[in-house]
Amino acid sequence: MAVVAASLAARMASLHGLVIAMNGLLVQCRSFCWLRSGSCGYSDIIPTILQLVTDNFCGIAGFGNHIYWLTLDNGLQIAQNDDKPLMLLIHKTWCGACKALKPQFAASEEIEKLSKHFVMVNTQDDEEPKGSMFAPDGGYIPRILFLDPNGVVMDEYYNEEGNPDYKYFYSDSKSVVSSMKRVLLRPTKHSKVTDEL
Repeated sequence: MAVVAASLAARMASLHGLVIAMNGLLVQCRSFCWLRSGSCGYSDIIPTILQLVTDNFCGIAGFGNHIYWLTLDNGLQIAQNDDKPLMLLIHKTWCGACKALKPQFAASEEIEKLSKHFVMVNTQDDEEPKGSMFAPDGGYIPRILFLDPNGVVMDEYYNEEGNPDYKYFYSDSKSVVSSMKRVLLRPTKHSKVTDEL
């Protein structure tokens, strides 16, 4: 619980700083518009700015604000404490394949439902974890890996519908759901989610 509180506090402090900066930017925009024309349509850009904050700043980067995303360090602690598998999403902001997967992933109600049985970790750009265990068959992106509650990559769970040379590459939400279900159906001490699947 303390790990979740610390992670949330850090994100909220950073978000608070960004909101203050955004408010200053909007005030400057409004002042500039008033000086030029006596009125301003800046309210038209507020939804866009809020969406950018939600999708990029909060660590979800478009993969679904309905999913409770954590950092890898916090996620590993919670997975062990709660005895839950961890789903690790590795992607880059500049990656075309990552951008193509985002809307499908974010819109999937099945992924949202299944995510409640996982500790969900979203890493992008420089947050990508180092070490060969996080790139079992290469450093391509996006990669989705499943880790057991002890933080060990379960390399037997991969995209069975995908390219065998890039086993952890996912291009659609259907294949993500398929792997999530297989992970949840694996034998464990506390197998209680099988009825829901």
